[in-house]
Amino acid sequence: MVAKLTQGFWAKTARIILRNRILILLLVAAFTIFLGLQWEKMRFSSSQANLLPDDHPVNIQYQTFLEQFGEEGNAVVFAIRDSALFSLKISTAGTN
Repeated sequence: MVAKLTQGFWAKTARIILRNRILILLLVAAFTIFLGLQWEKMRFSSSQANLLPDDHPVNIQYQTFLEQFGEEGNAVVFAIRDSALFSLKISTAGTN
């Protein structure tokens, strides 16, 4: 039964597409331009959604962590310029 209903389906589909290819290309181009015009209204967010309930133990632990250490997005960078950084023996000033 299904084979009878789908017999020639792709041939008919191809025929419709080829007969109306200009119209289809114009519709695709118009839709692309429309979506391009909506670009300025888009807003992006880098925050992650919290999928756990507020009373979940992992969520409670995370909230405790945030209260103690603050937001996790902060970064602290230390820079050291010392040519003897990777050597085993480092002499200190004033010591022989």
